[in-house]
Amino acid sequence: MVAAEIHALNSAPQVERTQPLFSLGDAAQFDVSADGQRFLIEAPAESGVEPLTLVQNWTAALRK
Repeated sequence: MVAAEIHALNSAPQVERTQPLFSLGDAAQFDVSADGQRFLIEAPAESGVEPLTLVQNWTAALRK
């Protein structure tokens, strides 16, 4: 992943000051937060890693 400064010169983009940020490796998909400050990157699963469990509406279970 590379950051670049881009300027319009006679209606044509001019790329300047490229700076490597990090390597995506084998990641095929990524997304950037709305403010441009964070990346969400799909990473291949490592062997022996436990699955992620998402618990939704957990506050309702507290009331029981």
